[in-house]
Amino acid sequence: MRWPNPRSPLLGNPKVVVKADGADVAPLSQALGKFEFTIADGVVRVQVSVEFIPSLPVFRNSPPVDFSVLKADQAYLLAGTTLIPDPLPFTMVNGELVLQNVHPLIDTISTGNAKTGLSIVEVRTEFVDVTEMWAVRADADAFSVFEAEKEREIGFVAIGATGSTPPTWFASFPLDMRPPTSEVGTLVFYRPSVDSGYTQPFNMNGFETQHALNRYLLTPRDSRLPMVLNGELQNRNPDSFFFVAGPIFLRASFNRAIALSGKPIVLLQPWPQGGTNVGQAATARLPKLLKGILRMLRGMGHIAVNHPTITPGRLGIAGYSAGGPNIYAALRSNRALVRELYLFDPMFLPPAAPGIIQWATKTPGFRLRMSGEVSVGSMRAIFRTVRSRVSGEAAAAFLSAVPETPARWKTVAEGGWPWWNFAISFNAALANDFNNHHQFVLYGGAEFDTLPDGTVTRYVPWMQDYLEKSGF
Repeated sequence: MRWPNPRSPLLGNPKVVVKADGADVAPLSQALGKFEFTIADGVVRVQVSVEFIPSLPVFRNSPPVDFSVLKADQAYLLAGTTLIPDPLPFTMVNGELVLQNVHPLIDTISTGNAKTGLSIVEVRTEFVDVTEMWAVRADADAFSVFEAEKEREIGFVAIGATGSTPPTWFASFPLDMRPPTSEVGTLVFYRPSVDSGYTQPFNMNGFETQHALNRYLLTPRDSRLPMVLNGELQNRNPDSFFFVAGPIFLRASFNRAIALSGKPIVLLQPWPQGGTNVGQAATARLPKLLKGILRMLRGMGHIAVNHPTITPGRLGIAGYSAGGPNIYAALRSNRALVRELYLFDPMFLPPAAPGIIQWATKTPGFRLRMSGEVSVGSMRAIFRTVRSRVSGEAAAAFLSAVPETPARWKTVAEGGWPWWNFAISFNAALANDFNNHHQFVLYGGAEFDTLPDGTVTRYVPWMQDYLEKSGF
């Protein structure tokens, strides 16, 4: 048995067990990332299992804590000296036999039926599940808000990379996702810069990171309604729910958007190692990284358990503000694969505009969605150019840019968005704050309804709108 990147601290303390016809087999030898076993003649069944339980220094000057980050097992039958996955149980899919117990994280390589055979059981350890570690590492108050207010139908996994960059990703996806085919779509979101750099998931800034995760993943609340955190009733604010600090704060509703869109996708956030540096996540290696992440999520039982293996499907990339350069770099490096592009007021858009236009006009079934204030001029120019070059259904349904007119920032009577007017209703001066416009194009939307007393009855953030109209 072997595995890649064995020097990663995330792969410490491997527990490897091999059984032959139910009896434990002692390792013949072992080294870093490699265990060797001899299976005696006459053995019929072999069972191998491995679990990685590294001891991680979650807090400075605190003793390490054990966390299970990956486990996998595989049953085999012996045909001569060849290990073959146990064919039971199995199912028939479109007339083909599909083995149900071939673990997605184990590759088996065999030399065949020689007198002395060699079988290599290779565990795919490029990515591991560090959610258990993150729950300890994260800022306690911010994490308690996340746990109390997250969308219950959406799963969340913190992912550690053992041999690639960035070291950490965060994934959101529908619980019990059962896609109709083995392809699973991914939407990669490039956030703005972080203040604190890190080299491993266990030395991230738990406060900065969890607050940022809350900002993008959680749903805004009306601050006038009661909220209970950790069993305690919170003091309420009579203001609107969009420009209030503390546990309410600005929220982009990404998890809610996934839930209500009904799309079987995985939203991935590659977390910058410092500033906006997301390493290989904005390069041509992105598809390989996504394949490894999806394989880990499937292998750990998080997604698509109705398929023995999964492959990356439709690819979308998105980003906000200072995440712009990573969006453009990822698009340039993966233009032939990207099908969805969501731009939330990215910086430095003008130099990237020609490449975006070329991508949109040459990509069948593309979706180009743009909302902006800093970049609104460039967005409108991109919209007009693509609109003039793409006709028919694509032009009408696959392309959008908001705000269509500066009047959207005015009162409802003057053509302004109802949601925007509600958001600044307690402080009219907010309407003229350019930064508030920049924030609103991330978390806001055009569809918004209230009762006469101001109770919010429905709202559709742009991310939800984009996903509902997507090709995922």
